[in-house]
Formats: sequence, structure tokens, C-alpha cells
Amino acid sequence: MAKYCTSCGSQMEENSKFCQKCGSPQDDNELVNSGNNKSTNVTSSGNTGAGSRSKIVAGLLGIFLGGFGIHNFYLGYTNKGAIQIAVTIFTCGIGSLW
Repeated sequence: MAKYCTSCGSQMEENSKFCQKCGSPQDDNELVNSGNNKSTNVTSSGNTGAGSRSKIVAGLLGIFLGGFGIHNFYLGYTNKGAIQIAVTIFTCGIGSLW
């Protein structure tokens, strides 16, 4: 099985403690052994990084549903999304221009 860097996603040697490409130190608990998917940035807890979300989808959500903050929820910014919904409701939609 191939081993990939948790910072840059480049393939590493099995016994390496540092990434040869970016020099990032690697913790054995956070490394993921996977087949051909170099961009997988999954930690031992199973969470994917925010970088795994599509910026195009977030942009389209921002354009079409921006006043409701749906794009912020999609990107994982739940507090900002909740505040944006509250401002939009409180200002009768004028705050959606934010």
C-alpha cells in the first residue's frame, strides 16, 4: 500500500517520518494508506479537510442562496452561516446583500 503526506498529498516511502516533497513531519496516527487517491486528506478520526469541498459548488450556493448563508454551512462555517441567516431574517432581507 502507498502512503501519502497529510499536508501536500504526495506519495511517501512507507517508513518515512517526514515528507520528501514538502518536509512536513508525519504522525503515524494521521497517515492514510490508500490506493490511487493522492488528494485524500483523512485523519484517523475520519474527518475530511475543508479543502475537500468544491469551491465551484460553494460559489454557486453563494450566488443563488447567499442571503441564507448556505455556502457557509457547506464550507463548514456554521457560526457564520447562522449569523447570516439571523441577519437576513432580522432585516427583512436587506441584510442578504452582505
